Amino acid sequence: MFRAINDAGAAAPRVFSFSFGDPETERDDDVLVTDREFAKSVATGITLIASSGDDGGGYHKKHRKLITNYPPSSPYILAVGGTSFVEPSVIGAEQAVVGSYSAGGFSGVFSAPAWQRGAGAAYLKSGVALPPSGSFVSTGRGVPDISALSGGDGVDCWQIRYAHTDDGEPKHWGCMGGTSTSGPFIASMVARLNAARLAQKQPTMGFINPWLYSPNVTKALYDVTTGDNCDEDPPNTALRAGAAPNLTFGYLATKGWDPTTGLGTPNFRVLEALALQAGAQ
Repeated sequence: MFRAINDAGAAAPRVFSFSFGDPETERDDDVLVTDREFAKSVATGITLIASSGDDGGGYHKKHRKLITNYPPSSPYILAVGGTSFVEPSVIGAEQAVVGSYSAGGFSGVFSAPAWQRGAGAAYLKSGVALPPSGSFVSTGRGVPDISALSGGDGVDCWQIRYAHTDDGEPKHWGCMGGTSTSGPFIASMVARLNAARLAQKQPTMGFINPWLYSPNVTKALYDVTTGDNCDEDPPNTALRAGAAPNLTFGYLATKGWDPTTGLGTPNFRVLEALALQAGAQ
């Protein structure tokens, strides 16, 4: 992929979306090398977007820690979490997607970049209940940055066009959820922002993260303050019945940025107006 981007030069697409990843501990052999290539790409005006993952707080029994996924933990990536409607099948208020699918947390490889440091510190000092001390790196880069709908059924899932199925079923539309769908949606939104800017002879959004965390832009996002990404492993009958989540396995959503839904969900029209006011990213 990196070779193709380099070979294409200015003709390379301005937005890339990744719906894959691994826990940082599974890729610590090549994360730093890959990240240098991500840095080169965003320096050319490309926006890189990755789904945060569908494994909640990322609790790993072997390490007894909450571990984030890479590439969403890269400081050069716009990491996207997931939400669902508070009232099932009723378009309205959103919460962290049920079932702990909105992966998030703090990186154990990358420190929080300057543009995110204040948001992460505010979360830790907000008074919200946190996982056990020592189970996560509080100074790490926080994931996700932003969220979008990623429910698995009803009106909060995405309609996907299937070319075929394993049993030979013909082309059809089907419902799909998870952050593998919210990530591509945010990518399409950034492409729309780019189109609006290019029409006014402005450069593409490029490295969009610092802009999203600026105070005037965060106000253009719908803050998601309910829900959590607490994993149900080991199985917890009380949790599924609606009892308080087990914070050993994840994080709670709250006012402002949080490691479950990030800054919130986008108000596209407001973001577009702000993007057209912004100078080169």
